[in-house]
Amino acid sequence: MKPKEVDLEVREKALVSFVEQGLHETRDKTGILILISLFEHRVQVLADSGINAKVPENTWDEIVTIIVNGLKAGDTCNAICQAVERCGELLEEHFPRKHDDTDELPNLVIEP
Repeated sequence: MKPKEVDLEVREKALVSFVEQGLHETRDKTGILILISLFEHRVQVLADSGINAKVPENTWDEIVTIIVNGLKAGDTCNAICQAVERCGELLEEHFPRKHDDTDELPNLVIEP
């Protein structure tokens, strides 16, 4: 399979997972999916329209870079934690906690 085809397959898997996990169903449209495809050596970050409207497009490249660098350094756990923390910082900056906020999504690592 060509690299471009691999990229498309991983993106499709990320889109399907985004919908399957209901990440598009949050009140402010702030769901973020980080897909790490070890077999294809790809990382894909998808974010819903609410957060995408607030941050520059290349923001998600920063998250990918954090994870890729961690994978290459053999520090996967720390890299994933850093990436999730960075996503949390972005959400906190652009969507401050409201008095009636609830945790709308499960905070899970899902392995297919």
